[in-house]
Amino acid sequence: MIYGLDKAWLLKHPDVVNMNHAQLFNEVQKVNGLMIQAHPFRLRSSYMDSMCQHPYACHGIEVYNAGNYRKIENDMAALYAKAFNFPVTSGTDIHDVNVLNEPLIVGGMAFDKPLTDIMDYARRIKNYEGQII
Repeated sequence: MIYGLDKAWLLKHPDVVNMNHAQLFNEVQKVNGLMIQAHPFRLRSSYMDSMCQHPYACHGIEVYNAGNYRKIENDMAALYAKAFNFPVTSGTDIHDVNVLNEPLIVGGMAFDKPLTDIMDYARRIKNYEGQII
């Protein structure tokens, strides 16, 4: 998950789709953005056929993802984050409005003070602020 790249940045970087993880991470770094590895240990998926970790090309790890159906997927992510001392995040992984009709399991982040903008979120996560919910 990438935070901090706006429309102007995307228009100036049409080659973003061809960047590898390290190149993209360096570009995100240049704008003080945030790159979080989402569900790094998801064991099943129709769009993923392997698990790849990028400990040197991310700022943090999503350790709780409501879209992970197996508890071990989140547990492994938490162990990975701890091993590399990464900041952690949590999310719902809702990509389809139709899942809102199903029993909803949520995740997210809570902060002591309201966020001011996306860059404030990036700064706070990098500073190990916020709590997963």
